[in-house]
Amino acid sequence: MHEANGKSTTLSKEDQDMEGKQEIRRREDENHEVEKSGERKQCDHEHEHKKEQKEQHPLPLMALNHVSRLCRSVKYSMEFYTNVLGFVVIERPHAFDSFDGAWLFNYGIGIHLVQSQDEQRLPSDKQGLDPMDNHISFQCEDMEAMEQKLKDFGVKYMKRTVEDKDNNTSIDQLFFNDPDGFMVEICNCENLKLVPACSLGKIRLPSDRHNPPASHSCSNQERLALLQFQQRFIINCAVSDLSTAYPVVNSWGSKPHRRDCCLWDVVHCDKETGHVTELDVSSSCLYGTFPPNSSLFHLNHLQHNKRCREFVMSNVVEQIASVKYNNLTSKGFMTEFYNCENLLLVPAGSPGKIKLVRPLGLPQQLVNCSYCDHDNGVNSVLPSYSCHDHERSALLQFKHSFIIDCAASFSAAAYPKLVSLNLSDSAFNGQIPLAISNFSALSALDLSTHPEDTKANSQLKLQDPTLEKLVRNLTRLKELYLDQVNISSFVPDILTNLTLLEVVSLRGCNLNGQFPTNIFHLPHLEMLYVHVNPDLMGFLPEFQQNSPLKRLSLSVTSFHGELPSSIGQLANLEDLHLNECLFSGPLPSSLGNLTKLTSLNLGGGSNAFSGDLPSSLINLTELHSLSLSHLQGRRETLISWLFNLNKLTRLYLEFVNLGGEIPSVISNLTGLTMLDLSRTGLTGGIPHSLMNLTQLNFLDLSGNQLEGPIFSSGISELENLDMLFLDNNRNLHGDFDAFLKLKYLRILNLGGVKLTFLGKNTANESVPKLNVLYLNSCNLREFPQFLRSQDALEELDLGNNGIHGFIPRWFMNTTQETLYILGLSHNLLTGFEQPVMFLPWSHLESLSLQGNQLQGSLPIPPRSMVVYQVSNNQLSGSIPPQICQAGLMNYFDASNNKLSGRIPDCMSQLSNALVILNLERNNLHGSIPATYPESCNLRWINLNGNRLEGSMPRSLANCENLEVLDVGHNHINDTFPSWLGGLSKLRILILRHNHFHGILGHPKVGHDFHSLHIIDLSNNFHTGDLPLAYLQNWDGMKHANESGSIAFGTRVEIYIRMPGKINVQTPEYNYSITITNKGNDRQYPRVLTVFRVIDFSSNNFTGRIPNFVGELRGLQVLNLSNNNLQGGIPLSLANMIDLESLDLSNNRLSGEIPQSLTQLTSLEVFNVSHNLLKGPIPQGRQFGTFDSSSFSGNLGLCGNPLSQKCGNAFEPPPAAITNDGPEEDSMLIDWIVRSLGYISGFAVGCALGKYFTDRNHEWFVETFQRRKRGCKLVSVSLFSKSMSPVVRTSLPIELWKDDNPDDERLFNIHTIPCKKLNLYSALQNSSTHEFLAHRTNAKNELLGLLQFQQSFIINCAVSDLSIAYPVVNSSGSEPHCRDYCLWDVVYCDEETSHVTELDVSSSCLYGTFPSNSSLFHFNHLQHLSFEQKMT
Repeated sequence: MHEANGKSTTLSKEDQDMEGKQEIRRREDENHEVEKSGERKQCDHEHEHKKEQKEQHPLPLMALNHVSRLCRSVKYSMEFYTNVLGFVVIERPHAFDSFDGAWLFNYGIGIHLVQSQDEQRLPSDKQGLDPMDNHISFQCEDMEAMEQKLKDFGVKYMKRTVEDKDNNTSIDQLFFNDPDGFMVEICNCENLKLVPACSLGKIRLPSDRHNPPASHSCSNQERLALLQFQQRFIINCAVSDLSTAYPVVNSWGSKPHRRDCCLWDVVHCDKETGHVTELDVSSSCLYGTFPPNSSLFHLNHLQHNKRCREFVMSNVVEQIASVKYNNLTSKGFMTEFYNCENLLLVPAGSPGKIKLVRPLGLPQQLVNCSYCDHDNGVNSVLPSYSCHDHERSALLQFKHSFIIDCAASFSAAAYPKLVSLNLSDSAFNGQIPLAISNFSALSALDLSTHPEDTKANSQLKLQDPTLEKLVRNLTRLKELYLDQVNISSFVPDILTNLTLLEVVSLRGCNLNGQFPTNIFHLPHLEMLYVHVNPDLMGFLPEFQQNSPLKRLSLSVTSFHGELPSSIGQLANLEDLHLNECLFSGPLPSSLGNLTKLTSLNLGGGSNAFSGDLPSSLINLTELHSLSLSHLQGRRETLISWLFNLNKLTRLYLEFVNLGGEIPSVISNLTGLTMLDLSRTGLTGGIPHSLMNLTQLNFLDLSGNQLEGPIFSSGISELENLDMLFLDNNRNLHGDFDAFLKLKYLRILNLGGVKLTFLGKNTANESVPKLNVLYLNSCNLREFPQFLRSQDALEELDLGNNGIHGFIPRWFMNTTQETLYILGLSHNLLTGFEQPVMFLPWSHLESLSLQGNQLQGSLPIPPRSMVVYQVSNNQLSGSIPPQICQAGLMNYFDASNNKLSGRIPDCMSQLSNALVILNLERNNLHGSIPATYPESCNLRWINLNGNRLEGSMPRSLANCENLEVLDVGHNHINDTFPSWLGGLSKLRILILRHNHFHGILGHPKVGHDFHSLHIIDLSNNFHTGDLPLAYLQNWDGMKHANESGSIAFGTRVEIYIRMPGKINVQTPEYNYSITITNKGNDRQYPRVLTVFRVIDFSSNNFTGRIPNFVGELRGLQVLNLSNNNLQGGIPLSLANMIDLESLDLSNNRLSGEIPQSLTQLTSLEVFNVSHNLLKGPIPQGRQFGTFDSSSFSGNLGLCGNPLSQKCGNAFEPPPAAITNDGPEEDSMLIDWIVRSLGYISGFAVGCALGKYFTDRNHEWFVETFQRRKRGCKLVSVSLFSKSMSPVVRTSLPIELWKDDNPDDERLFNIHTIPCKKLNLYSALQNSSTHEFLAHRTNAKNELLGLLQFQQSFIINCAVSDLSIAYPVVNSSGSEPHCRDYCLWDVVYCDEETSHVTELDVSSSCLYGTFPSNSSLFHFNHLQHLSFEQKMT
C-alpha cells in the first residue's frame, strides 16, 4: 500500500510543478469564457431545431457498466478497491477463466481487473499525481470522512479545491493512485451545476435492474408501510456477523426523496404502476422480531424481498407471510454493454455493502438546467411516477405502530404468486414452520446458512415437520437451498418426484441413511451439493447420456463403492468433488471424457482409490482447480498429466507421495496462484525454478524433509506471496529478516524451521504488516524484536521455544488491540513484566499459556475469550468470579496448578457456552457448583485430584452432550449417581477414590449408561452384588469397532471471530486415564477409542462374578480386586478376546482357574493372588509370561510359576472364618470405619472391640490367651480412614486374664512388650546368622503378610502427619524378599520364627479392614497396632 502523505497541503517538487501547469490551464480557461458565451447563443438555435426534429434512430445504450483496469497483482488491486473504495467482489463467469482477473461492483458501476501480462502496458510512475491525466471519478457525500480513510490506509493523495465563482460554490477534490498507478478522483461534484452545451441530445439516465425507469411514484400507503417497517426494528450493525453490514434503511424518508419511496435505497417499484414490488434489506443491521401483523402485508404487489440476516428469532419464521424473496446475492442485477444482462452478478463471499446509485444517475442540479430539452431532455427521463398515497400510508403505518403476537401464523392463500423465498444467512433459530409448504407456487426456496458467516449455535431445524413434509406440495420447485439446516434425517424419495428441480443444495444438514439414487436422474438437475454430511450413505448410479448435471459435490460423506464407468457420460460436468468419501477401486478411464471439467477434487484420506491415475486424464485440459490429496498414484503419471494443465490456477497435492525433489514440471505452471505440496515426502532444497510462479499468492511446502538455506532458492522473488507455509521442515534454515522483503506477506508459518534474527528491519516501515505468524519450535530465547513494529498481528504462536522470564510490556502494548489468537505454550515464562489482574488484550479470543512457570494469581480474561489454556503452571490463589464474564468461553483448562478456594458458582452458568472444563490436580475445596441450566453444553468435565466434597449436583443431568466426567480423588460423599445414566453420550465416568457408597441396584428405564466405554468406581464404599442389571445394558462395552490407533477425544468446534472472517478451529481434547494393575497406578496419556475399562476394585462388593461379564467382549481392562467376591471364576471370561488386563486378586474366589483362559491371547496382566483358588495353573500362551506374584496367596494352587508342584502333598491352612452374614458384616465394617471421624475414640473402640470378639471370638481367644515368653496382653490400635480423631482401643480383658474370663472391663493399657529381635544387631553376630539360616518360615504367614499389604491403598496424602511413611512398601522386596522376619515393623519369635508383633501405625494405609483379613491366620500374633502416632 502507498505511504500516507502526512499533510495534504505539503507537496513534493514534482507536485508543485504540476500545480504550476494547472494554473496555466486555468488561465487559458478564463480566456475562452467569452468565446463560450457566444457559443451558448448558437446552442439556443440548435436547441430549437432539436425540438422540432425527433431522433429517428436512438442508440440502444442504457448505462455505463464497468471500467476495466490492468493490474500487476489482481489480489492486491482487489484489496485496494474493496478496502479503500468499498467495492464488492462478485462472481466472475467461467467463460472468462482463460485469464486471471476479478470483477467488482458498487455504486452502480463495475470495476473489471485484468492481470497484466506486459509490465510496459502499466503506468511506469505509480507515485505521480497529475489531475490532468486519465482518471475515474467518484462523487462523495463526505469528503472529510473519505480523506480520513485514505490516511488510515496509508494512501498518498493530492487535495485541491476548485472555485465556481459564477455559482458561488466550489468543489473539493482528492486525487490518488491505485496500486498500479491509475489515478482515481473523489469529489463533491454535486456542488457544480451541470449545464449541457450545444448538442443537448437526449440525455438518458441509467436504466439497469437497480434503477428501473419510472413512470409513477409510490403511494402514500406503501411509503408509510415502509417507514413503519423501518422504525419497528433496532438498527445495530453490532448484531451482524458480516463486517460489510450497512444500515441502508436509515436513509428512508430523508431528503431529497422524502415522499417518493420508489427512490429510496433497496426499494424497487413497478415501472408502470409505481407499486412496491421488491425490497432488499439483506445485511442491513436490522435486529428484532418480525410480527404477524406487519405493515408489509399492505404491500400487496410485493414480489421480491430479501430480509435482513440479523433477525433473531426461533419461531418467528411463521410470521413472514407477505414476502417474496429475491436474493441479490445469487441473482443478477447488472447489464453488460454487449448483452451483459445475460450474466449474473453474484457477490463472492459476503454480499457486502453495495450502494445503489440514485435513479437520477446525474447530479441534482441537472433538474434545474434551463437548457434541457423538455421533450427529449431531463424532464422526459426524470422519474415521472411516485408511489401511491395508500401504499405510502401503509409504509408509515408500519413505522409507527406494531403489535407483537408470536403465536400467530400466516396464510399462504394471501400470496398465491409467491415464487421465491430467501432467508439465507439469517440468524434464525429453531424449527422451520410447515406453513412454508403451502406456498405451492414456489420455484426457489433458500433457507441456507454459510458457516463462516454465522455464530456457533445459530441453526435452523427441519425435524418436525420433516424435509418430506416441507417439499410435499412444492411441485414447481426448481431451486432448493437448505445448507446448514439441521435436518438429522434421511433424504426422502419424494424429491425424485420434483421433476423441475435444477438445484439441490443440502450441505452440512446432518443427513443420514441411504441417498436415493434416482435424484441423480432428475431431468433438469444441474447442481447437486450434499457435501459435509458424514453419515449420509450412497453410491453413484449408472449415468445416462445427455445429463444436464454441471456441478456435483459429495465431499465428506459416506458415499462408497467404485466410480461407475458411465460417469464419463456427464458431458456437461464442470465441477466434480468426491473428496473425503469412502470410494474405492480404480479411477475409471472414462473420467477423461469430462472435457468441460474446470474443478476436480478426488482427494481425502478416507477414499481408497487403487491403481495408477488413468492416462485419459490428460484430456482434462480445461482444469483450473485440481486436488488429488492422499492419492497414491505413480509420480511419473502425475507429472506427465501436469504438463498439459497450463490453465491451472490452483493445485493441491498434499499427502501425495511424490518423494524426491520438487518436480520441475510444476515450475512451468506459471498461472498458479495457489500451490499445496505439503506432506508429500519431498527432499532436497527449494529449487530456484519455482520462482517462475510469479502469480503465486499461496504456497505450502510444510511437513516435508526439505533442507538447506531458504533464500538461496530466491523465494523472495515471489513478491505476490500472501501466504507462505514452510513449517515442519526441520533441516531448513534462514535469516528471518529476509522474509520481511515479501511486502505483501500476511500469513507466515515457519514452525520448526531453524531461524536467525539479525534485527535489521525492526524499525523499517516498509516491512510487511503480518496478520498471522507462527514461530513455534524455532529455538527462540526471547520475544523477537521485530514484533515491536507488528501492530497488525491477529494470530501469533511462539510456543515450544525456550523463551524465559516475563512477557514484555512493549509486546503487550503493541498487540493489545489487534491480537485474537496468542500461543505462548511450553516456554519458561514466569509472568508479566507489568503485573496484571486482567489480561491486556481487549479482543483476545484464544490464549495458550500451558506448560510454563507462571506464578501468582489467575489473570482474568477479556469478555471475548473463547479458549483459555493455563494448565501446568504454578498459579495460585482462587479462581476469580469475574472469569464468568467471558460468556463465550468454550474451553477452559487450568489443570495442574496450585489453585485453591472454591469453584465459583457462576461457572455452572458458563456451561451454556463451555464445552471443556479441566481443573484437575489443584487444591480446590468446597462443593461442585450446583446449578447447571437446561442449555448446558459441557462435553468434558475433569475435577480430579482436588478436595471437593458434598454430593454430586443433580443438575448435571441437564448436560446432555456430556462425554467425559472425572471427579476422582476427591472427598465426595454420595450414593452412585444413577441419574447420570440418561446421558446418552457419556462414555467415560471416573468416580475413583471418593466416599461413594451403597448398593448400585437396578437402573431406571433409560438410565443405564448404555454408551459407557470406561467406568472407574475403585476405592469407594460400594456394597452388594456386582451390578448385573447395568452390565447387561452397557452396549458400548460389548464390542469395539473403532480403529485401534484413534485416540479418544472430544473434538470441539471453536469459532474465533476475527475482522472480516470467522476462524473455525476443531481442536481435539485427548483424554488420559489412570489404570490400577497389581496395586500400581499407570497413566495412559492417550486413551484410544477402542479402550473399554471396568474398575470396581477396592470396594466391598459381594456375591459371585456374573457369567454375563463374559459378554462384554470389547473390554480391555477388568479389575474386580480387593472386594469380597466369592465363588468360581466364570468360564465365560474366555470370550473376552480383547482383554489385556484381568485383576481378580484379594477376594474369596474358590475353585480352579479355568483352562480356557489361555485363549485370551491379548492378556498382558493377570492377577488372581490372595484368593482361595486351588488346582493346577493353566499353562501355555500368555500364561507363560506371568510371574508368581499373579498367583501368590492361593495355597491350593500348584504348577509354574509357583514352586509348589502339582501332585505334592500340601495341606493349605484353614480358610478364613466364614460368617453367617458376610454382606451384613461388610456393611457394618464400612459403617464403623466411616464413623471413626465423627464418634469419640472410646465409643468406637468399644464397638470395634465388641465386634471383633463377637465375630471372630475363637481366633482371638486361641491367639491371645497363649502366654508366650511372658506376654500378658495385646493392644490393638485401629486406623481411621478420616484420620481424625485417632482411635486407640484395647481388647477385652477376657482375652488375656484367665482367672476372670467374664470381666468385661476395658483397659487402655499399652503393650507389655515381648522380647523383640533387634534386626540390625542380629545381623552383626554369627549366632544370628546361624539362627536365620536354619529357620523355616511358616508359608501361610509369609503369604498372609503380602495379602494384608495388598488389601490396602498406600497413599501418604491421606495422612495429616508429616512423619507418615509407607513402611510396608518394602515388604517382600530384595534383599529379604522371603524372610519376613527381616521386614520393617514385623517382629518374630526368636525360636519359632512366628510373627508375634505387627506395627503399621502411621504407615499411610488407606482402606477398609476386611472381615476375611489374612491376619486372622496369624495364630501367634500378640501385638497389633494401626495407631496414628502423634509427635
